[in-house]
Amino acid sequence: SEPWGEPDALVAPRPDYRRYAVTVAKDYFVTTFQTAHVGAGWYGGRNLDRFSMYQFGLFDEVRMHGVPSAGIRMPELALLRGSYSFNVFEQYRLDLFVDQAYGTLLGDESRRRSITGTGIAVNFKAPWNTMFKVDVGKSFLPAALAKSGSVVLQFLMLKPL
Repeated sequence: SEPWGEPDALVAPRPDYRRYAVTVAKDYFVTTFQTAHVGAGWYGGRNLDRFSMYQFGLFDEVRMHGVPSAGIRMPELALLRGSYSFNVFEQYRLDLFVDQAYGTLLGDESRRRSITGTGIAVNFKAPWNTMFKVDVGKSFLPAALAKSGSVVLQFLMLKPL
């Protein structure tokens, strides 16, 4: 068979890549049922490829509310986070989030860009001893990333064992 595609499109993965992060966070207990959280972090690396760069998925270290996980990768970024929670005995919970990232994008490391994510989440006890969570986020992306979308809606049902 004949090779196809761009000759330079396939880049062998780098086995010697390094990722590193420095983070700080502080929780403030406002009242019995209210908590505020602030945090900051710097994430970087060496020899990162598109698979090892930072992305904003649900289970990723740099998750941002409202920012889609597909197509947005950063080899280096600074991240500021803030949240407010109203929690009644772990039965009912309301969370408000704001996240701000500032970093370079995959393919355009010469320029830093800003990404803002906002969100609201509601947790409550559901039937059959389960917990139900709805998380809605809206992001404000640079024009270069507009095709990735800017609204994320997640439903999560948890059943303790």
